[in-house]
Amino acid sequence: MTLPALIRALLEPTAYPEKPAQVSLLQTHISYILLTPAHAYKIKKPVDFGFLNFTTLKRRLYFLREELRLNRRLAPTTYMAVVPVVKTPAGYRMEATDGRVVEYALKMRHLREECMLHNLLREDGLPPHTVERIADLIARFHRGARSSAYISRFGSPERILKNIEENFRQVAPFVGLTISRARFEEIKGLTLEFLKTHHRLFERRTRRGFIRDCHGDLHCEHISIEDGIEIFDCIEFNRRFRYSDVVCDMAFLAMDMDFRCRADLSEEFEQRYFSLTHDVEGRRLLEFYKAYRAYIRGKVEGFRLKEPEETEEDKRTALVNAGLFFELSLEYLRGYRKPYLLLICGLTGTGKSSLAGALKERLQGVKLLSTDAVRRRLFGIAEDEHRRMDYSTGIYTREARERVYKELLKEAEGWLEKGRAVIVDGTFLKRQYIELAKGCAKRSGAELYVVECVLEEGQIKRRLKKRLKEKTLSDATWQTYLKQKKEKDPVEATLTLSTHRPPLELADRVITTILARRV
Repeated sequence: MTLPALIRALLEPTAYPEKPAQVSLLQTHISYILLTPAHAYKIKKPVDFGFLNFTTLKRRLYFLREELRLNRRLAPTTYMAVVPVVKTPAGYRMEATDGRVVEYALKMRHLREECMLHNLLREDGLPPHTVERIADLIARFHRGARSSAYISRFGSPERILKNIEENFRQVAPFVGLTISRARFEEIKGLTLEFLKTHHRLFERRTRRGFIRDCHGDLHCEHISIEDGIEIFDCIEFNRRFRYSDVVCDMAFLAMDMDFRCRADLSEEFEQRYFSLTHDVEGRRLLEFYKAYRAYIRGKVEGFRLKEPEETEEDKRTALVNAGLFFELSLEYLRGYRKPYLLLICGLTGTGKSSLAGALKERLQGVKLLSTDAVRRRLFGIAEDEHRRMDYSTGIYTREARERVYKELLKEAEGWLEKGRAVIVDGTFLKRQYIELAKGCAKRSGAELYVVECVLEEGQIKRRLKKRLKEKTLSDATWQTYLKQKKEKDPVEATLTLSTHRPPLELADRVITTILARRV
């Protein structure tokens, strides 16, 4: 898609007062975001989607100022100023004082991507007590958030019903694509039944002042853990999306942690938040609002399928995510959720590790364990050291392998008991190892799925030959494969998958055919 002349001009470093070494561009369907090493400049697109209207310069200036004002509540050091974009004789300039103002931008501090909450969750890099600190900040924010008789009307049962009916109307065209008819109807029925049954509770929330001027878009990608905690990018363009029950606001973040396979952290967040607010009544609405938030995210992911800015890869990811969000919504409404143990198994060279890594990328916070890593830890082998010994000898004897699988599944069970989903990457040649995994899942109350990777032998041989030249955890060779083939027991797999396609494509197939059908 061709960029407007103004945006093309602002990609030049000379357009900025700091004269950065480089300028990069991010786009959403409503904004251009120009990034320099020190700052981010957001320019609103002149679009009208009904729920927002940025078609005039006056409107864009108003909503930029609102964005600045509202976001300073939770991100005071990130949001700096609304600045002019000026046309000068030398060209377009950001923050110039002479010339004709042609646009406005919101100037922000450029937050480091590696310090965003979603990335820290993905890499298990969250500093201690971070979730508690986030809960403290949000609870304090909600206590001080503005309320009024007008704002309270946005939390009435009638207004909630109107929002719910709008969501179902907007998802209806995607039935059969992002959500099945059966799941659509069940979510709709359970949602309307809950609202009807708890009508008086929703009414009491409005009378008691729990409907407030909240954030509205509170999820992991909008939280920075850099110099303190800053929560940014609240909804400024439509009060209807921001005025809500405080539990509806915090439920978004709890749901997003669940979606990223970190139920352990969402539980920690919820317990801390409610211990501070003492909102016993509000806690009864938590699962409903988590379901509501998950459904909205599924809806929005579906909208991405029609966006011209989205690549085919982005659309495939959106399709998978939509299914997972709708699944999550239904789990909340049904009142139960289980962690899962996903075994990625098969002979060496069939692409198990590549598929497991792709699933980790797609599912983000899932815990990934492998027999190769456990074996190296148990036997004190460095990552760059290889022991390509004869299979069934040394660290590959039957006794050694059994020790590895017991240790591996013991670790997996520990994570499952914390509510964490686990992927295990290993050959699982013998039926006894699958039985160990079944016991692990049963004791943890987890669901077990087995994906068996298969591949044509010529491709396996080429992969293993190439692997000998690479730095990997695996010590396997072609001879290893041949011996494993003779020893292998039949596998009762949930899914048998030929791995000749790209790993991310295969991961999407695993998710859509297994994980998205868990309920």
